This record gives sequence, structure tokens and C-alpha cells, in this order.
Amino acid sequence: MARACIRSLMGFALIAVFGVATAQDYENAKASVVKIVSTSEDQRRTGTGFVVKVDGDDLYIATASHVVEGDKNPQVYFFARRNTAVKAQVLKLEGGDPRGLALLLIHGEGSFPKELQALALSQDDPLAGGQEVAAIGFGQGQGEWAVIRASVTSLDGRDIKLEGRIEEGNSGGPLLRNGQVVGLITGVKQGFGIATPAILVGAVLKGWGVELSAATSVREQAVVPPTPNSIARYALQPQQIKAGRKTREETQFDLRNAVLVVNVLGQQIRGTAEFNQKQVIDHEVLAVNAGRISKEGLKFATMTGGVTRDIAGDKATENKTNTLQGKSVVASKNGLTWNFDAGQQALSDAELRELQSHIASDDDGLPKGPVALGQSWEVTGQPLRNLLQLGDFSVSDGKAAMRLEQVVACGKAQCAEISLQLAVSGLMLNDDGSQTLVGVESTGRFLRILSSDINHETHLAGQVVMTGATTEQGVPMELVISGPFTYSARMTLQ
Repeated sequence: MARACIRSLMGFALIAVFGVATAQDYENAKASVVKIVSTSEDQRRTGTGFVVKVDGDDLYIATASHVVEGDKNPQVYFFARRNTAVKAQVLKLEGGDPRGLALLLIHGEGSFPKELQALALSQDDPLAGGQEVAAIGFGQGQGEWAVIRASVTSLDGRDIKLEGRIEEGNSGGPLLRNGQVVGLITGVKQGFGIATPAILVGAVLKGWGVELSAATSVREQAVVPPTPNSIARYALQPQQIKAGRKTREETQFDLRNAVLVVNVLGQQIRGTAEFNQKQVIDHEVLAVNAGRISKEGLKFATMTGGVTRDIAGDKATENKTNTLQGKSVVASKNGLTWNFDAGQQALSDAELRELQSHIASDDDGLPKGPVALGQSWEVTGQPLRNLLQLGDFSVSDGKAAMRLEQVVACGKAQCAEISLQLAVSGLMLNDDGSQTLVGVESTGRFLRILSSDINHETHLAGQVVMTGATTEQGVPMELVISGPFTYSARMTLQ
């Protein structure tokens, strides 16, 4: 399943510089940041949350799951009512996950300050190492609603790593830049603050039924204006790919808090499962034919993952390293077929299927002609399979709905920002020859460089269900795994 979701889309690291929010921006944001006090097993905890939606007499607050886990009705304090606590209801919770999220509801006329507004979640996640951000929260010794400056040290999969005085009391609070939320702080690890990107927070909230108001993107300042008396249109397919281009692709897939059901001998056993995979692959275009790649070198720097399962208290963790790790492979196109050469190293059937998922298709479902801003289209059939780049996944039903949201500056290039809603089902061929029935639903966005076939940066979040059969010690059994996943990818020019 890892490849079936991981290879959804490729990405590229975003490099951009934006202005710094003013002190008044942070003062205004404090009104939408709340103090959360919860009690679990006679232990009192203080954390942070922020308003994500106001709907009449209903107020929705996002926070980190561990801030409220174990307390169904935590106390919430508002900046405008610092000495008055309001009881909230925990609507949704990613329990047991140190990076999980939670959603709170406060209901009732007069239960929260009038004119309260939701903080806008950035939907383009324009972060890079070294950029300055700020947090508002309740870190120990910092004071209440304290504004703490921090800097981004790295972006690793779904995690933003921060350097600064981020403390446990800041957990659940917003990470701010240019007046918008770019992340939700989930905790502290080895002295560094950790946050989840806003685009993933938004995807999780949408999966919970909370439709957020559209945020004004900072990058909209860079939108290419239409020419007078005409509609601006943009070609999403590259005109020419140059030989010699080198890129590094980094992807991360996480299936968290999954439900595991085992049906064996007429009995049903329930448990939990988690899966993660991270990989780094170097690409080099060796030859081009008619402007498209005809020969490519692939170096699998790292391809690692792990599986954790708990069935009725029987816990097990298995760390996996893909057999392609450390191998260099040359892919050459002969007509419509790709052949792979690993030198003296033999490639298994499973590895050949894996390699197919790393080769871009000439027909990935993107429109062949120019596309206008706001234009939508759907991808089905074989182009959908090519878009997903699934070497061993046979799509039997489904579609991808896309929309060109805007054109933005990506460093020195221009990128099309494309939203994506995906719903597919089909069969995945496993390494042992068996098949698994897979269903995937997700939402997300990706940035595609207009002058290339590179997808600059990709973020997806959604739900997956897998059903398959296996045999252990001669006993046949059926396995069903279902749960939420996140996927992120970046591709950097070397």
C-alpha cells in the first residue's frame, strides 16, 4: 500500500522569501488563540488552541490531541475573557499519537466573545529552512498569550522543525507567518519544536466535516495577471525537457491510528496498526527524445519504513528497508516500454514493479492545451493510473478531480498551484503474488513548474482501506486495515 499512496504525485522543495508580520498582527491574532486546561488521571495540563471556524453559535477550535486526551470537556479561556472558563466538547481526537490533532466545539449564545474570527490557514505552506515564524501560547515562564519568535530549521515529511523557545505549553497553538497559520505545534522533541503544516491540518479538519473559509494566500501577490481584454491561460505540459538535469526526490507516507481487523476461523479480532515509509531518490535525465525523457538514471539513496501492530495486546514492530536502497539503476525507454538495468545486480519482479512507479508517464492526465485560472477537469481510466504512478496497482474505479487555483512564483520559476480530490479503488499486487483490495480517498494540492515536468511540492491527506487474505501456520485469515494517512513530497534541483 505504501507505493499505492506514496507515488500519488512527485514534489519539489519550495524556496521563497516573504515579509515579516507586524507586532499589531500578532496582537490581533491573540483574540483567536485560546488557553486550554484539561485534567486526566488527576493531572492538570495547560496547552494552546486556536479558532478555525465560527458558525453562528458554534465555535470550532483546533489543538494537539495530547493537550486534551483523557478529558472530554476541557476548560477554555479567551484573550478577551482571561478569568472566565468555558467548557468545551472534544469532537474529534487522534488519540495515542504524539503528533495527533484534536477538534473542540463550544456551543451556545454568549459562550464566546462577539466578533471573534477564525485564524486563516495558509494553503500554500511557503516555508523553507531559516525562515522566521512566531508562536502564541502558554509556555512555562513565558507568560500568557506570549508571542515567541522561532526559526524553521528543516521540513521533514509532515513535520516542521523549529528552533526557539517552543515549550510544551505551546502545544496545539498556531505557528504564524505573514498573518496566517502555517502550522500547528504538536510538541517538543530533543529541544526542538515540532509542528504540522497548515495544509495537512486543513485536510484533517475537512475530513472531520469542518469546511474552512478560503484564506488569502501570501503568494497571491505573485499571481500572473491576465493580459488586457483576454483570459490568461497556462500550459501544464512542458515544451522541452533538457538532458543533464539532476533532482533529489524526498517523500514521506504515514498511516496513523489505523484500525486492524483479523477474521480467522469465524472469529473477529480487532487491533491497531501504523505504517510509515520515507525515501530519498536521486534522478538524472540521461537522454531526451522529442522533448521527453527517454533515458534516466535512478539512485535509491534511502528507502526505509516500519510497521507497528497491536492485536488484542499482542504488540509487534517491524522495521523494513527496501531492497532497492543503495542501488543505481538506468531506465531506458523502448517504444512505450521501460527497461531497467542495474549492472551486475539482478532485479526481482517486485523491484521491477517498484521501478515502474518511479518513471513519469507521457500521459499523466493533465490537459494538453492551455488552462485558465479556475478551470477544473477530471482524470479517469489509464491516465489516472499514470498520474498516480502505481507500478503494481490496478485501478478498477475512481477519478481525480483537479482545479487550477492560481499561478505563483516558485523561486525564479512560475508554478501552477493545482488542487486535487482523489477517490480510487483497485487491486494491489503484493510481493508474494497475492492481491490486496485498496480504496483511497484524499484531498490536497501540488505545485507544478510551468516550464518543466517537475511537481514542485505535494501534500495529501485522506483515508485508506485495505482488505487482503493471508495464511499463518496453515490457518487462512482475512485482514482489513483502515485509517487516516498523510503524504508529502519535495523535489530539489541538485
